[in-house]
Amino acid sequence: MAESTHQDDARVAALCHRLGRLWPDHGVDIWEDDVPPEKLQECKLTLIGKILSNPTINFPAFQSTLRRVWRNDYVQISTREDGFYIFKFNTEGEKQRVLDNGHWLFGHHLIILKPWLPNTPLHCYDFTTCVFWVQIYGLPLERCTENMITRAVRQIGKVQEVRIEGTDNSSAKSVRVKVELNLQEPLQSGKLIKVDGKHIWLDFRYERLSHYCYSCGLLGHYAMYCNDIPYDAAKLEESDSLSYGKWLRAEVNQHSPFWFAFYDQNFNQGNVEEVVPETQQQLPPLLLPAPPSPQQPSAIVENTAEHSSVILQPSPPVDLKQKSIMFNQPMLPHNAAEDSSTCKKIKTPRSVSKSSPLKKTKRYNPYGISSNVNVVLDESTLLDTPIISTEGVGTWAEVACLKKPPQDK
Repeated sequence: MAESTHQDDARVAALCHRLGRLWPDHGVDIWEDDVPPEKLQECKLTLIGKILSNPTINFPAFQSTLRRVWRNDYVQISTREDGFYIFKFNTEGEKQRVLDNGHWLFGHHLIILKPWLPNTPLHCYDFTTCVFWVQIYGLPLERCTENMITRAVRQIGKVQEVRIEGTDNSSAKSVRVKVELNLQEPLQSGKLIKVDGKHIWLDFRYERLSHYCYSCGLLGHYAMYCNDIPYDAAKLEESDSLSYGKWLRAEVNQHSPFWFAFYDQNFNQGNVEEVVPETQQQLPPLLLPAPPSPQQPSAIVENTAEHSSVILQPSPPVDLKQKSIMFNQPMLPHNAAEDSSTCKKIKTPRSVSKSSPLKKTKRYNPYGISSNVNVVLDESTLLDTPIISTEGVGTWAEVACLKKPPQDK
């Protein structure tokens, strides 16, 4: 009591310092009037409520739903500023029955109810705690006592009641504990205890949980609206890697991943599916021309009609008056037929596999000849092609370059 009085005096002193000249001269107004008895009785039958995270709701639907769930058509429900709700009952028994049955939900939103406190404004009520029924799984039969159960859950909140359902304590079917949880702390999936040198994992399941975050474990929001941990949809799909999940709900009736990690011997081995890679398709060897010698560079001439490549070494300058080039044959040196060492012929396959990354492209022919048949050129064919006749040899001709026609000598 002395500590509370000291805190009140400190608040008054801070308020006076903040007000400064606005502080009235007559000081604090003291009220010593008694509250009417009927008003006190009405307040004793009243509960103060608030919805966690203060969402926007349909108030008529809120009234009708709670009256139907509480099976009480005479409860008066009114709303106040800042999201507070006032519930007035006709009898003390009706009010206490609502409180004893734990917390309540409306549209998956948690409704926090607090009894009336004398001389306390609405905004001074503590709505950071709420009573939940918690189920405990994993306790040995000889440990199912009220003292042991209280020790198991005292780290998550203040224990108000313990219920052991069954014929006796040694054959208990389930263990339920009424605990006042701190809503500003994350939920706990369980607890690891050590009994006579042996470790035991206990699973906690919460009855009638409102929506909570799978990332941080706090009540009142979903993972996609979490301010502490960024939302990751891919991670939420892997339930085994989460610290919080649907197993916290008692209605799901499912053990947590920590239970399987502790008791399942095959869980930690990590059964990895063996994947045999497909055999890669063997590509046929591709014959490429040998690289030219660095001392004596060579030129490559490709004939699309014959599908062959000929590597030629440069020959001495040829006199146009004595030598000529045939149109219907590939260009060969004058001594190619005599000296086989100066010319290499490399044959390439006519068809290349579809899976081969290198596909032989068709060589561009500036004269439009695409067939494999040798075409004999005559005077009519050469009408559009600039030519020049050599001196002394009237039957031979030289094809000029397309970009630069030859000049008469």
